[in-house]
Amino acid sequence: MKAKLFRLGCGILIAALLSSAAGCGGKTDGGQTAEPDKTAVSQTASRSETSAATAEAAQPAEAGEWAGAYQAHLLTFIEGLEDNNLRNEFRFGLIYLNDDDVPELWYINGIGAHGPSYQIVTCRGGKAVGLAKEDDYFATEVGYYEKQGVFDASGSAGGMVGTARTYYQMTDSGCKTLDELTAFYKYEDEEMMGDMVLDQNGEPIVVYRINEKEVTEEEYAAFQKDYDARLGKWKSFEDAPSFPLTADSIRQNCK
Repeated sequence: MKAKLFRLGCGILIAALLSSAAGCGGKTDGGQTAEPDKTAVSQTASRSETSAATAEAAQPAEAGEWAGAYQAHLLTFIEGLEDNNLRNEFRFGLIYLNDDDVPELWYINGIGAHGPSYQIVTCRGGKAVGLAKEDDYFATEVGYYEKQGVFDASGSAGGMVGTARTYYQMTDSGCKTLDELTAFYKYEDEEMMGDMVLDQNGEPIVVYRINEKEVTEEEYAAFQKDYDARLGKWKSFEDAPSFPLTADSIRQNCK
């Protein structure tokens, strides 16, 4: 199962969970100059006609190279956001993902039934470069190991399916997939049709896999703990300082 991870709003299917992983292209590198994602999710950007006032508001403030690139990227993205109550849920922040002096930008680029989806952007050659390919999303929870160049995306595939978690390594050209983990409920057939299989206590059986190899629950947990032991404290994007995705906030805080 190597479909795209969590394309929100298209119905959460098992095939959408394990893929070349939210745009990192399986085990190969995959970055490209970032175009702000405006694909249809429950609430995402839908491009509207840009008035003269909007065009003026979209000009990035004077800043350093990376700040100017990030501001321009975000200001372009918010041009198409619909003006409704979900707009307040869109936020952005800065983190140090790798060990250089340039922070990476993260922002919420969609709101779906299972929560927000994310994009991560770095600056190369004065341009904002997305770590997910165009039209791809990272999953509903994203975390990282500061200065280690490693981050992960995880979330639920639905209450009757299970969960997945994928680790990525930032590279010079984007990112690559390191490891894919799944914990899915067992069904009578591989298509997850029919009845869920229960154990002797009447509890659903969960099948744990690491890179498609079936493992025990203990091995599954130990594998994730090993990342922490090697790379330090895992941090959630939700725990990092974040700011509203408005023009004034972008100019004030993205620098």
